[in-house]
Amino acid sequence: MFILRKLLSNIKNSVNGLCRANKIDNTFKLEIIISPFILFIIYYFFEKQEILILYVLWFILIIIELINTAIEKTIDLVSLEKSIRIKEIKDISSAAVFVAFILFCFSCVYLLIN
Repeated sequence: MFILRKLLSNIKNSVNGLCRANKIDNTFKLEIIISPFILFIIYYFFEKQEILILYVLWFILIIIELINTAIEKTIDLVSLEKSIRIKEIKDISSAAVFVAFILFCFSCVYLLIN
């Protein structure tokens, strides 16, 4: 019974984290808003194996966005000052999201033309 309570508590914490990210990060909010549209377009235009690949890539993008948000909020908590090092860290974590987005877009284009 303890394991089930712990599992339910972990799920609740995860859902709270998603809700919090949705409130504090506009990019994450935008990705969540457009997700049904993106997933529908993928389902409509691609074949079975391609759908799975593109769904996984889309969710990886969202996961990286969540990690980016966590990094940025952690940095903001640790230091309120503006510095070049902090900007570099935030830019690098943002670049991870951008690279995932480029991978997703290139994959869509590649699968469409082949």
